[in-house]
Amino acid sequence: MIAQQQQQQPIFEKQKKSLFTCITCHVVFPTSESQRNHYRTDWHKYNLKRKVAELSPINAEQFAEKILASKVKGREEEERMGLIYECAVCRKSYYSENAYNNHIQSKKHREMEEQMKDTLDDNEKTINESHRKTSIVDSERECLFCSETSHDFDTNILHMKTIHGFFLPDIEYLQDPKGLIHYLAKEKINHGICLYCNGRGKEYKTVDAVSSHMIDVGHCKMAYDESEDPEELLKYYDFGDLDNNNNIISSTDTISNTELVLNDGSRISHRRFLNTNKHYYRQQQQALDKKEEEEEEEEEKQDILLLPRRERRQQQYNSNRLTITDGNTSEQRQQQNTVQGIREVSVKQHYMHKLSAKNNLNTTLRYRAQTPI
Repeated sequence: MIAQQQQQQPIFEKQKKSLFTCITCHVVFPTSESQRNHYRTDWHKYNLKRKVAELSPINAEQFAEKILASKVKGREEEERMGLIYECAVCRKSYYSENAYNNHIQSKKHREMEEQMKDTLDDNEKTINESHRKTSIVDSERECLFCSETSHDFDTNILHMKTIHGFFLPDIEYLQDPKGLIHYLAKEKINHGICLYCNGRGKEYKTVDAVSSHMIDVGHCKMAYDESEDPEELLKYYDFGDLDNNNNIISSTDTISNTELVLNDGSRISHRRFLNTNKHYYRQQQQALDKKEEEEEEEEEKQDILLLPRRERRQQQYNSNRLTITDGNTSEQRQQQNTVQGIREVSVKQHYMHKLSAKNNLNTTLRYRAQTPI
């Protein structure tokens, strides 16, 4: 066995010496011509470029796959060369995809796109406005403030009350509520007038504009003041005979030339007697307070009399005991405490001021007197 191996080694060495290799592609050739032909191929050139880039070489199969992929990509590019890219917004055409993408990202294209969106929005608004209601036709079932339509008049009034807070003033004197709602819808809202502004503000062109104004500002109510026409309101209200109504002043009793007493016992006086009346009623209030204190003392005495004998004597002993005081009343003691508290606060503030100045002296490296003497 050993002799056979020794005989084969020189044969292999002779074969190795007769072979030609490519160090770049890691390939062996039997002849020098095949080696030189390999040096002229694209595969060898590609591996040389990879070697310069410090990349590992690829074999012949991998190089063939790359060539096929590049051919497919080239066909796609040739097909794209025949395409035309059109921009519908700017009405322009491009023959390459890169030029088209650059145009899409440009500022001019974006401005044109925004202008087109604005025009589309305006067209939609005009279409919506054409479909909006121009007036309130059936005021008994249509809401005065929104597009809600109810089955009957009562449901419509309930909707406006719960949703918009609308109410009819002086409803106890209102004789024709349907006529009043019809008047508000026909003479006010259909003419672009807010119910609460009542001509004192801006007049609107459409019913929707007036409704949105009343909802946004909270004017879902009648003005019911001097701006309203009383003759128009009296068509729907019945206040009776105003001359025969009991006036407040006629139903009062005059105590003196400066004071009136109403039926419920309230008294009305002139404002120039304000200080006099305050002093008078203050004295009355003090008398009432004193009377209440006396009544409470009497009740306490009665409660003491009802106690057993031993407890009653203890109560009398406690009430007769002397207490040592400083001779000041409760008000004087309260005033003294207040003054003492102010002094304590001032002393504490003075101490904190001195402490802060001392800390500043200790912490600063260079000190300069702010207010030198």
